[in-house]
Amino acid sequence: MAKRERKFIFRVYFDKLNWDELGRLRWSLDFMDPICAHKIGRGKPYGLGSVRIHINNLKIRELDANTGRVELTELCYENLGHNIAEDSEAVKTLKIMAAAEPLRHDVSYPRIDGNKTESFRWFVNNRTRKETTTLQPTFSKILPKAEEELDTQNICGKRLHT
Repeated sequence: MAKRERKFIFRVYFDKLNWDELGRLRWSLDFMDPICAHKIGRGKPYGLGSVRIHINNLKIRELDANTGRVELTELCYENLGHNIAEDSEAVKTLKIMAAAEPLRHDVSYPRIDGNKTESFRWFVNNRTRKETTTLQPTFSKILPKAEEELDTQNICGKRLHT
């Protein structure tokens, strides 16, 4: 089946952002990575509803104090966002989850005994309350991290479905 892509054009307006904040805005839009996409709608684990944002240009409106005219200046946006800590765990995990193409085809909620329709029971059965003074629930199984779910060979032993 051919991939259907749609193109939308939009503008982002901002006010009183410094260079670092503008870099964060740029990174939040395009991840500085053409593989990454924002996830909207349903079917996110399968790559459905993936929206890649490509920045065409950056223009800044500036008021000329002498004439009172608004000047539109085009700036190079390629220099923005390089101060984002790309090697941080949070950014690495976000980029794994933001991959536009499906990472695997066996993505689903955890199941009990192969039952596909009642995955909520896994969450209910996983929650156990021990007698504590805080009344915080404890969990018998912790869901795997994004990078552990990528482990198709199940080397770490933490994938939900093997």
